[in-house]
Amino acid sequence: MSKNNSAPALAGPSADPRFRAVRRRMHRLLEFLTELKGNPAALIGLLVLLFYIGMAAFAPIISPHSPVRIHLDERLLPPFWLPGGTLNHPLGTDVLGMDLLSRIIYGARISLAVGFLSVGISVIFGGILGLLAGYFRGLFDEIICRAADLLLAFPFLIFAIGVMAFMGPGFVNLILALTFKGWVEFFRLVRGEVMAEKTKEYVEAANALGVSHLRTILGEILPNIIHSVTVLGTLRLGYMIIMEASLSFLGLGIQPPTPAWGSMINAGRDYMMNAWWIATLPGIALLILVLCINLFGEGLRDLSDPRLKRN
Repeated sequence: MSKNNSAPALAGPSADPRFRAVRRRMHRLLEFLTELKGNPAALIGLLVLLFYIGMAAFAPIISPHSPVRIHLDERLLPPFWLPGGTLNHPLGTDVLGMDLLSRIIYGARISLAVGFLSVGISVIFGGILGLLAGYFRGLFDEIICRAADLLLAFPFLIFAIGVMAFMGPGFVNLILALTFKGWVEFFRLVRGEVMAEKTKEYVEAANALGVSHLRTILGEILPNIIHSVTVLGTLRLGYMIIMEASLSFLGLGIQPPTPAWGSMINAGRDYMMNAWWIATLPGIALLILVLCINLFGEGLRDLSDPRLKRN
């Protein structure tokens, strides 16, 4: 009877390896959030970033109007706190009578989608090449390094303008233009980290035990460099959002009437004297988002790098 009574206890949820893995992840998440409280700038950056993500996700619900609805009889209405403003259009309207608040909310979708997709593709592509080149070296490493050096010779914005001028404007082409050169930073970071980690004792021990190269790369090296990739990805997210806004401002990115902050700023630059809100308010939204992403990225670097913690 005693054996039968003890069997269910051993087979309970706490004995399940998946349950223990979930508990470890939750413990690490709680530790991270606790440490994040000690960095107010990073915490504020994370909260504002989550606010923008929520605003983009629930844009159809919280947006007061359609972002492409044109009413010429309501054109150039000021924000509600200025004479002539109305609560029906809290941030005013643009030259075509489109509601500025709705366009800013939907513009967050474009900026965040372009930022996350371009950074995600760059991380995957550049990270894989960096892992292979840094671990195996040889001719493959030489070829990829020379290609990366060639791309680094061109300023990012000028290179992206040339690619967009060749492929034409559009959402997909914009992602391709940003990732065509964006992978280089992740490749160089991962390659350097792998070359440094490859000489450590734990990698030599894995090789001595006959562990496969793939398992050594993914199971031993990658977990020790992932924090550096995460920090760089967070910082590059803000940069990619700026690049998208710059290309849209120049007319090579997202095309009107699709709401994009860069094209909205461009549309309002001719009305700065009598309708300053058309260009200024989308610019402020862009400034706050990128600033908070950078604050969170800097704080994430301080919290995730054990060398900085020791210092």
